[in-house]
Amino acid sequence: MKGAIAIVSLCLVLVACVSAQGSSQGNQTQTRGINVQFAVVLPLTGRNARVGGRMESMVRLAIDDVNKSGLISPSTFSSVSYDSESAAEWASASIQGLQTATVLVSGFEGPVVSGIAPIVENVLSIFHHYTVSSSYLVNATRFSKLTQVIPSEIEQGTALAEIVNHFGWNDHVGVICSSDARGAALLRTYLRRATELNVYPKASEQLFSEDQYLWGQFSRLKESDARVIVSLISTASEMYNILRYAERLDMLSEKYVWLCNSACATIQSFVGPDGLVNENLRKKARGMIGVEQTGGFGPNFANFMERWSNLDPFEYQGGGNTRFDKISPFIYDAIFSFAHSLQPVLNRSVPFTGELFRRPPMVPFEGVTGMVQYRPRSKSRVPQFSITNFRSWTDADLQTEWTGRDTVIEDNIRSGPDRFESFITVGCWTGKTTGKDSVFNFTHNILFPSGKEELPDLDLRNPIEYWDCEAREMKTDETGKSVRLD
Repeated sequence: MKGAIAIVSLCLVLVACVSAQGSSQGNQTQTRGINVQFAVVLPLTGRNARVGGRMESMVRLAIDDVNKSGLISPSTFSSVSYDSESAAEWASASIQGLQTATVLVSGFEGPVVSGIAPIVENVLSIFHHYTVSSSYLVNATRFSKLTQVIPSEIEQGTALAEIVNHFGWNDHVGVICSSDARGAALLRTYLRRATELNVYPKASEQLFSEDQYLWGQFSRLKESDARVIVSLISTASEMYNILRYAERLDMLSEKYVWLCNSACATIQSFVGPDGLVNENLRKKARGMIGVEQTGGFGPNFANFMERWSNLDPFEYQGGGNTRFDKISPFIYDAIFSFAHSLQPVLNRSVPFTGELFRRPPMVPFEGVTGMVQYRPRSKSRVPQFSITNFRSWTDADLQTEWTGRDTVIEDNIRSGPDRFESFITVGCWTGKTTGKDSVFNFTHNILFPSGKEELPDLDLRNPIEYWDCEAREMKTDETGKSVRLD
């Protein structure tokens, strides 16, 4: 499911055409109303059609809700859809052929961006853009008019550093990262925040995928006595290889805690090249902690899901149930963010001069993905991520405390007749903003590798053999702490 969503986000483009009616008073034109038409380029056919249809439904719902809310009255939003056929090259062609004044872009993460970015860059000299997810396109020096609505995944390094500090594991950390640009960027972000929190790693390894290097790197990691392994890994397949070596060195046990970014906090990290789940790795990985995009989140999303579950699936594709992907809610909030930021122009508080905005104010509001707020003098959203925990659950759990959580339903491993295992959302982390520290909000306790909720003791020392004078026999202190030999 996660892979499909990632591909879909590469091929989604939202574009807005602007038209206005007005009357002349002297030399000034007063706006009576602006119609902003979003030309939506989506995978409506092909392998990603199901998710693309759901995204189109989100666009329509958001536009209807903006118009009904009176937020931009007397202006209105409308939309028209184009089919990318689940292929990035068709999305590129659609962008090239659009004659628009304002562009709302979603997606373009990963290698496909190299082919699409020049096209976007060309039209940027004329048009204005909004972006949902692409950190590449939110380059302030190259694309000054782009705004990022999905928090950058690179900020997951910040979240993981704060999780380490939150649980008091500052003295027990080892960090591993991929050797590509993504891994390096995650590592820089992690180390920047960790240094501010006085969290210094016992060891740090930028991993190479070749087997001859991994054995030596993991041996050094184990010799460092690091007990909290922060994994900043680019792909699930790479994480699978890493876990194989960790298991051989007995580093998947109650003596270790693993923290992972979203690319490796997935059950696909336990799936081998043959497509089968490695049961040994799966069992030993219980208790792993991850961070990932929140998707729908907060009280507004709960209300939205109740409404979504009652929609006619023939009119709104994907409606009529409680399952949802991680990307579509951001599309809904992107359109509302556009409306909030441009409200003064759209509701005639200021004259419309033919150009909607140069640098729109980033107005905070409560959306279906939580609080949508932007950093000062930045086009990037304040990061907010779900905290996940790899653990077991049953249908009974699903009907009680886990109702409505998409990760439980669609991304799981069957571990028994009526038991499953998933990375389940147990809380949320929100990054710090001006005047406010970062916030943890745990909805459930974490189950650690021991299978217990108690915080593990990671201050492990070598066992000490000693003579018990009262018992008149040799004994062993397994913790190495309760007996002093001085």
